[in-house]
Amino acid sequence: MKIWVKYLIGLILGLVTGFIFSNNSASALQVVKPFVDVFINIGRYSFYPLVFFSLTIGVHELLLNKRFFQVHKNAIIVMVATVFFSTILGALITLVFSPERIPVILERKSIEAFPSFYSQLLEIFPKNLFSIFSDSGNFIIPTVFLALLLGINLGFDKTITKPVVTLFDSFNRIIYNLNSLIMEVMAPVMGFFSAYLFFSISSVSQIALYRQLFLILFVASVLVIFLIFPAVLYLIGFKEKPYKYLYGILGAGIAGFLSGDNYLANNVLIHHCHKNLGIPRPTGAVSISLFSMFGRPGTAMVSAICFIVMLKSYTSSGAGVSQILYMSFLIFITSFTFSAAPGGGVIMLLTIVCSMYGNGVEDGYLMFRPIIPILLGFAVLIDVIATGLCSLIVSYRSKDIINDVYIRDFI
Repeated sequence: MKIWVKYLIGLILGLVTGFIFSNNSASALQVVKPFVDVFINIGRYSFYPLVFFSLTIGVHELLLNKRFFQVHKNAIIVMVATVFFSTILGALITLVFSPERIPVILERKSIEAFPSFYSQLLEIFPKNLFSIFSDSGNFIIPTVFLALLLGINLGFDKTITKPVVTLFDSFNRIIYNLNSLIMEVMAPVMGFFSAYLFFSISSVSQIALYRQLFLILFVASVLVIFLIFPAVLYLIGFKEKPYKYLYGILGAGIAGFLSGDNYLANNVLIHHCHKNLGIPRPTGAVSISLFSMFGRPGTAMVSAICFIVMLKSYTSSGAGVSQILYMSFLIFITSFTFSAAPGGGVIMLLTIVCSMYGNGVEDGYLMFRPIIPILLGFAVLIDVIATGLCSLIVSYRSKDIINDVYIRDFI
């Protein structure tokens, strides 16, 4: 049975459970929440070591083949372009739909503090290199930087480094096999994620206030996933069955939407990229690592949509063209700094952008606090789909030999 089918069954069972206990959503939410936290940790469990070993070996192989700069250049260009156009698209769609105002929430509620740029910089280069391996699991940049440096230095003397290369390659394959087991285990877990999402929405007393926002998010997601991405694949050279590649990462998309966690979704995506899309290990490791650190097109798009809705709610005239352009620029730039927020990028991005924008909207992000899980779901859904398809584009642009996998052989 395909992975996405197993995940879909878990989703449906979670929704059924949600309907059964819908009369006690608030209480059920508190019961399910501890399980969800544990399962998210399990879903991330192998992500760090898999990125570490695969990127180290991947960088080493790219250097041996003299393709290191080509692949990284393509990955950066594709990532920046995707985030930019996603941000603009989110703003334009919201302006076209022109949703109704949402009542402003005046009371202040605490939002998890986001680490400063300086503190993140210190974590990337700690006093003790080994302290990187005691990270909390929310900030992957130090691990990626170390893997990058090790991969670069594995080629200084092939005689000396050959045992290390062999060891790292073996670890990579072992962790990859472990990851496949975790991916299978996550199938019934999707039921808990689905039920938690249902309870989170149904426990919001004034959920009707957000119906137009949900409609915009749904339309934007459908437009990006089922029209824009396949069209881009078709135009750059994948003229035969572009939807095949979208189907190949469907399981990761379901995991991203239900969990709202980028690291968990990308952990599932790694297997799909290799087994279904046929992306070689070196290019896949570079692309997925880069997007995990900086590339959040879905988060940027959802944040742009929410910010315009919030701005319209705070002002009678809404936002002007100059304000929209300024806001889009803020979101586009700031979205690259959220590597430390794999499970809360939207609300943290809105918090910072509202503060930077000023003009009395510093607390505007609070109106979205009740619906954070659904916002994260849409954001991570687009994030992980973009990561998978952009990895394919990077591989194609870098002239990789992409293995053409038959649909019947998809996991």
